[in-house]
Amino acid sequence: MRLTSGLAVTILATAFAVPMLGGGTQKAVDSPIDISWTMGKEKSSDGDQDAILTSLKIISSKPVRGFVIFVQFWDGTTGARGNHVALRLWKPAKDGKPVYYAPGDVTSVLPLPLGRNKSGIPHKFKMKVDLAVFDDGSTWGLGRQPESQKLLEDIQAGH
Repeated sequence: MRLTSGLAVTILATAFAVPMLGGGTQKAVDSPIDISWTMGKEKSSDGDQDAILTSLKIISSKPVRGFVIFVQFWDGTTGARGNHVALRLWKPAKDGKPVYYAPGDVTSVLPLPLGRNKSGIPHKFKMKVDLAVFDDGSTWGLGRQPESQKLLEDIQAGH
């Protein structure tokens, strides 16, 4: 999987700078979702490359219909902003009925490749919840990403 500027990934089924080694947990104040991550490897045509393995836990007391996680990368040496990706996670309606992530549910996303700059230094990254949509239709987050608007449209259309 190659990331390009503005790439949006839809996956069916808070912002903190993150160091590159090990793992961690990120949570914005009042966020309905905890973001946990570890570093791993992903096979690619260029051989194994560093990847971010992400786990998301619903900590809201209300069921969540869907949410968008925004990941921004930047150069680990110069601080220059790099690629970004918006991950839209939701459960499509089944037999015409909405399906939710229940409080306490944990889900993971595809490994996100972590590039390096010309000096071989891994890129830095930050993750945040851009938007969460609850079972009652209320939302949390700024919803600035196009994927957030697409999520709202799909949910309102009954998908």
